[in-house]
Amino acid sequence: MAYKTRPRPQEIIYSEALENRFSFEISNSIIGYDGETLFAEWLYNLPNACVLWDIHLSPKYKGEVQYDFIVIHELTVYHFDVKNYKGQYHYVNENLQNSYRRIIKNPEPQLQRAHEYLSHVINQFDSIYSVESYICFVNETFYMEAPPKYPHWLMRPQIFHKLDELKVGNSNSANNRLLADYLIRQHIEKEEIFKRVPIEHIRKGLKYPSCMKINAVKTEIIKFKCVLCNTTGKNADLIHFNLEELYVLKNATIDMRDIQLFFPEIHRSSVQRVLAKYFIRLGASKKSSYVPKV
Repeated sequence: MAYKTRPRPQEIIYSEALENRFSFEISNSIIGYDGETLFAEWLYNLPNACVLWDIHLSPKYKGEVQYDFIVIHELTVYHFDVKNYKGQYHYVNENLQNSYRRIIKNPEPQLQRAHEYLSHVINQFDSIYSVESYICFVNETFYMEAPPKYPHWLMRPQIFHKLDELKVGNSNSANNRLLADYLIRQHIEKEEIFKRVPIEHIRKGLKYPSCMKINAVKTEIIKFKCVLCNTTGKNADLIHFNLEELYVLKNATIDMRDIQLFFPEIHRSSVQRVLAKYFIRLGASKKSSYVPKV
């Protein structure tokens, strides 16, 4: 049971808006989120367990720790740390090294630190619970030669076996929900910090939502057509999609000057109709700016 989900990270939303407007390398945090999304799909098949995705805890005098997934079932709390590493790796000098000789720091000490902190927090709620922590390598292309003999490092087949153990009934579900509520109350929301591209360096023009290509759209009075993927849609939907992206890219309110600079090919009257329907107007007259409605 999904007791707490993770909101779609702003970095993911920003990267999607930036696609085909600026050349950039996919960050490790985006790759990691893709792995967590896959793992979440597996966990949501556990109807008798409480699943918490993305929990930040700060035990007193112990610093702060982030947990990818916490799963509560019967009298055990499971912590799953998800790794979305791709390709072949070696275990060299107690670190992981891929085929390009990139070194990844051994995640074991971090897992043990997180395990101790979580055990401390759980014990404050009820000492009857035990805690198990695992590193889960979720990518189907991942392979490690001569892996260390850590029983809590799980490859995909071992992950599925572990999750199968949690599909059985749960006689402690009511107390599990209380514990889940307790952990959510301890959770600390973290502000996302990531690098942004200056707005003046971003490619301008209408983007088609399906193929995500720029300036491949031919508009008519009511409809538009993408000349690349040969699909059509309403002009209002196209304008709405691009104004939302502009807001994400600018990371601030947008105004008619921004819109005309980015999308000179669309009529002002069409823009104003979309703004009136989907955006909140701030200010008056020529100094008006807009933010999307929630």
